[in-house]
Amino acid sequence: MTKLPDPIDWPNALAGFPEKVRPTLEKVRRNHGGLPAATVAQLLEALGGSLESLMLRLLPLAKCYSVMPISHFQVGAIAADRAAKPRLYFGANFEFARGALGFSVHAEQSAINNAWLHGAGALAKIAVTAPPCGHCRQFINELAPGEQPRVFWPGNERPDEPTHSGTDLLPRPFGPGDLDKAPLSLGARHALPDLRIASQDSLALKALDAARRSHAPYSGAWCGCAIETTDGTVQTGRSAENAAFNPTLPAVASAISALVLHAGPGVLGEIKRVALVETPTKASQRAASEAMLSAAPLRVPLEYHEARQA
Repeated sequence: MTKLPDPIDWPNALAGFPEKVRPTLEKVRRNHGGLPAATVAQLLEALGGSLESLMLRLLPLAKCYSVMPISHFQVGAIAADRAAKPRLYFGANFEFARGALGFSVHAEQSAINNAWLHGAGALAKIAVTAPPCGHCRQFINELAPGEQPRVFWPGNERPDEPTHSGTDLLPRPFGPGDLDKAPLSLGARHALPDLRIASQDSLALKALDAARRSHAPYSGAWCGCAIETTDGTVQTGRSAENAAFNPTLPAVASAISALVLHAGPGVLGEIKRVALVETPTKASQRAASEAMLSAAPLRVPLEYHEARQA
């Protein structure tokens, strides 16, 4: 976007850092709510300490992206990938005024989605401003066992082990294996389904590409979304289904979360078009997506397209 408005409380959060690193931290707003590996290395050198301590220190910046008209409770999360020189991906919680509580996106979901959309491989760690709720623990459990990140938050650091594994967070879990389905692997590259739609509209085609990359082992309803803002910016998102069903991240929510992390919460009032593509099955995101988009401040009609496998 040509304009990058400050997220809520961004100047105050930035003021908590030494002046010498503030220009570096401004890159968060120009990198889709994340920090490239070179920038992370610069911050570690300038501020000292471990990667975990840096992630905890950056959480106030992640919180600035929250949209919380109902709870008034800001949550921020930051995910780190497993690269030798890791990249960081921000996330925040999103709620919709006069929308169902079930439309909310949790910060941990937002950070994992951010990493997934931007091609991250397996995640190593997630820092969050508060202990993750059961919904988020179940969402994390959908990731492949060897790719589940260790989770930590302010105040739980221990000298021997500062992070919590998936087993710590969700003992005796129910997951994809219980339904004989493949988990969500951020690092794996799979053959994509050959889907087709009748429309040749450019926004619909971007939603189609997102649908092909969605995680839909339970319903078989491949689903993707593309959002266009008034200045022509396009952001896509894709659904991430969950073995427990309810923690599923819908495609529209995936795209909205990524868009806010790219341009700040004010962008929600600048959405012009939303296209949704899905394959027809017994499960559909159409009605829920229309309801979500009718909530303030969105109020945008949904352009819906059915996809068929070639």
